[in-house]
Amino acid sequence: MLGADRESARPQARAFVAMAAGAEGSPYGANLRRLGFDEQDVRDGADAVVEAVVAFGTPADVAQRVRAHQDAGADHVRLDPVVDDFEAGVGRLEQLGPLLADPEH
Repeated sequence: MLGADRESARPQARAFVAMAAGAEGSPYGANLRRLGFDEQDVRDGADAVVEAVVAFGTPADVAQRVRAHQDAGADHVRLDPVVDDFEAGVGRLEQLGPLLADPEH
C-alpha cells in the first residue's frame, strides 16, 4: 500500500487479505495456515496476518519488504496494489519496478 499510513490503511488492507487469503480454497490462505496462522485470523484478515503480508509506505519501504520476503526464502512475492482502479494499480507497479529490478536498492 504505497504512500499509506499503516493505521489508516489497515481496514482496507484487512478487507483485501480476507478476500484474497480467506476465500475457501485459496492457496494464499493455505500457505498462511501452513506458516502457522490460525484459520480464523486468515479468514478475517487479522492484524498479525496483515502485518505479515502487506507492505505499507514509500516505494522504497515496499521494495524493502519484498526483499525481506525473498531473503527469508520466498521464491516469488505477489505484488497486488490495493487501489480502487486498474490504472492506479499499474501506476503503483511502475513506481516499484525500478526499485525491484535494481538489486542495489
